Amino acid sequence: PGEVRAGEPVELWLSWRALRPLDRNYTLFIHLVDEKGRLAAQQDRLQLTSMWPVGEDVPLRAKFPPLPPGRYRVRLGWYLWPSMEHLLVHGPSGGNPEWESPQELQVHP
Repeated sequence: PGEVRAGEPVELWLSWRALRPLDRNYTLFIHLVDEKGRLAAQQDRLQLTSMWPVGEDVPLRAKFPPLPPGRYRVRLGWYLWPSMEHLLVHGPSGGNPEWESPQELQVHP
């Protein structure tokens, strides 16, 4: 995350790495949540994760429409469609169904 001006689209660059071969294709969800924890924008994107090379970075660009001025956090996670079974995302606090960036996205007036 970073800073943008109101009226400008929000663009995120993400990088993922498969630690082992994946036998299924997962859907990535990207949520932008405001200071009160309300969902401000979201994308759900099917990825061909079963074709990802193990140990290599896979870049992904996500572009969102302009947001009102404020502070936002990015929440990410993976699930199987249509069962909605979540893949655990491993981070400092262990395995969770989603990960939230410690950095804020600031939209200036």
